[in-house]
Amino acid sequence: MSLVKLFRDLEPGFNTNFSFIDPAYRARYADEDGVKSLHIAIDVIENDAEYILEAEVPGIELEDIKIKYEDDYLILSGEKLGETSEENKVLQSKRHFGKFVRKFTVPEGVDLEQIKATMKHGVLKVSLPKVEIEEKKSREIEISLDS
Repeated sequence: MSLVKLFRDLEPGFNTNFSFIDPAYRARYADEDGVKSLHIAIDVIENDAEYILEAEVPGIELEDIKIKYEDDYLILSGEKLGETSEENKVLQSKRHFGKFVRKFTVPEGVDLEQIKATMKHGVLKVSLPKVEIEEKKSREIEISLDS
């Protein structure tokens, strides 16, 4: 099985060019009020020693991001808050604000106790160190006569 399939981002709507009209996409990226969630770009990288997730999170404060491992998933969540002012009236806004949740299946062979995250220049980097997976051995089981 390929790394991409094992370490897939669980976002079914992104496999279509017309995801803005795909009901699965709308359901995945809308909160309980039907408001579209914030989408953050994430790269998944592999080298001999680790898997790395790099997420672009400019404008999001460190305390507004949460990372947790649960039931074989790495879950990134957070919120980019917009500045509000009663003095100024926004005429047009091209920036995106809101909550986000991204969920990744973690492959076998990751040292769960050593997962670390850092943030620099608006890029969140999550390192998932690899550990050697013991190869499952087969053996023949002898059958004895029960008397």
